[in-house]
Amino acid sequence: MNVTPIATISKKVTGHEDLVVLPRREYERLKERDRSGPTFSGHETHTWRGKKYQVPVYQLHGKAAERLDMRVREAMAEYKAGKTISASSIDEALHMYARKKNKKD
Repeated sequence: MNVTPIATISKKVTGHEDLVVLPRREYERLKERDRSGPTFSGHETHTWRGKKYQVPVYQLHGKAAERLDMRVREAMAEYKAGKTISASSIDEALHMYARKKNKKD
């Protein structure tokens, strides 16, 4: 079993908060693990129907970003091929999709 030496320096000594010292390899491993999920980048302001809204922005990394890119490419290809439904609500789109599916059967 490999034990990683980690030292903690009390906030009494540092004056602010506890300080943790660990080997660079362990730090890099933790840093990469942290990147596996989305990273909050901040907020963007968007205007919709005359009102301004703050929208959170996240940055994807690694496989999650690749999967999303692939889904967007597939969706754009379907849109260009005319396979999408134009509707004013999700409920209307589901009804249209169900009717279209029933006609094929």
